[in-house]
Amino acid sequence: MWYICSRAFTPIFSDMKTISAFMALALSLVFIIPAQAQSGMSIENWKDIKVGPMFTAGVATNAGTTSSGLKPGTGFAFSVGGLAIFPFSTNIGFDLALCYDARTINFHDETNTANGTDITTGYLAIRPGFNLGDFTIGLGIGVPMALTLTSKPDNTSIPGYSTSDMNMLFEGRIGGSIPVMETDRTELRLLIEGAYGFTQIIKTASAGPEPSNDNGPVASVELGLAYLFDLTPH
Repeated sequence: MWYICSRAFTPIFSDMKTISAFMALALSLVFIIPAQAQSGMSIENWKDIKVGPMFTAGVATNAGTTSSGLKPGTGFAFSVGGLAIFPFSTNIGFDLALCYDARTINFHDETNTANGTDITTGYLAIRPGFNLGDFTIGLGIGVPMALTLTSKPDNTSIPGYSTSDMNMLFEGRIGGSIPVMETDRTELRLLIEGAYGFTQIIKTASAGPEPSNDNGPVASVELGLAYLFDLTPH
């Protein structure tokens, strides 16, 4: 599935196909939200704002082009931070998450998986989106915070890179936010999150991966929990 997606979009943010992806996401919100809003939107629902900590973990992989002789692998991904839900009605709401977003992707020799490179990134990310029932759709925007390139199998750091070499993170996000336990004041939600990046990781390269290959964009899938508190308990 991710392989098909990686061939459907080019990894450069300024490319017209990337712009088209943003337009498609915006149009989907334009048509879906009004239809859902007819199911009881009221200003009273704004009193049910919920906020709390969230944590998700899963896997990430390269969704862009890979150099000949190399094969992309998966790496660990996690996000930790806070989530707020602003309900418009019982079926629709605005979600906003602020979190630290860390992901590792791997490239290794086709003939010897022990030889390769790990790229680990970290972003301070803001995630605006819409909650349509238990379905979520939105964007992720991240400021670079960490970058490490590690050569395998000796686990040595590849020099010459810093966060100033990174692009900002722009990605489309889709998934689920499902209540699994509720009380008068709290709510535990299961989070199911998939993301597909529109930008590559590194702007330029003096060593290691070339900018056009082995450099993202990154696709990820994560599961986790959010423990939310009602700001105005009834």
